[in-house]
Amino acid sequence: MRACIERKKEHHNGADLSALFAEMRFGHCQTAFLFGARYDILTYMKTQILYEDKDIIVCYKPAGLAVQSGRASEADMVSELKNHLAKEGRKVMCTSGAGASVRCGLPSEKNPVYLGVIHRLDQPVSGILVFAKNPRAAAELSRQVADHSMRKTYRAIVPARECGKAKAEKKAAERQEGKDDGTELTDYMVKAPGGGARIADPKEKDAKKAQLFYRCLEKKADCALLEIDLKTGRHHQIRVQMAHAGMPLLGDNRYGNEKSLELSRRFGIRQIQLQAAGLSFTHPGTGKRISFEAENKLGFEEWNEHKTNRGE
Repeated sequence: MRACIERKKEHHNGADLSALFAEMRFGHCQTAFLFGARYDILTYMKTQILYEDKDIIVCYKPAGLAVQSGRASEADMVSELKNHLAKEGRKVMCTSGAGASVRCGLPSEKNPVYLGVIHRLDQPVSGILVFAKNPRAAAELSRQVADHSMRKTYRAIVPARECGKAKAEKKAAERQEGKDDGTELTDYMVKAPGGGARIADPKEKDAKKAQLFYRCLEKKADCALLEIDLKTGRHHQIRVQMAHAGMPLLGDNRYGNEKSLELSRRFGIRQIQLQAAGLSFTHPGTGKRISFEAENKLGFEEWNEHKTNRGE
């Protein structure tokens, strides 16, 4: 499998690296030589593997990395995981969901390894994802997504909304007792031109039900930290539904309103404040319920003193 590329450029600045990244993406090389320097490109991953066994890979996706990109020059999680699996010297086949499969063009042997894309996160969003390593696991995990038994918990920061003192105290008591299921948002959504989505009338063509529950964990500097339980998985669902409810996510230029954009500028926020902080599902092999939580959860602790003092 060992292969390398020799790239010779008279000038480093503005050099076209697309061919190099294409080699990384499709796994044709493990070592590259760029401007005379050696890079073990398949050993570097932005994707953080949290857990792996013969059936599943659970990973943490950093903000800015796509789950699956259509451009060969752009790194993504699927490419990184394909390369990770390719180190075993076996054929890799990539599937989306339990059904379709596409050859990845990697070195092959008799026993294929599968990479099943079970669910996704928007490119600007960080968080936990599970991938399947065989068709049976992919089918079972996809079933859990469809029947909502796979629990996906998010954290988001939005402009704070005022509520009565009595209501706030009641909610705090319910949370302490474990009785607070949160506030429900149920809408219907359709995809919109330009890659976005919007709220739609239930009778509108292609309208699909979107449901989530949210609860406020903390308020600080005109902002609120929310915990969100996602019940359905629509395109841009949390971003669209929270914006429709008057609480667009900070850092979200597409769906933000005047207040959220002003707060984002005020605190110097450039990334969408949304994280897939928790994931719980039944293991497709053992049948046991397993859970994963982000080590560094989104919260106000990440805001430095300069930012929070400007808001207080």
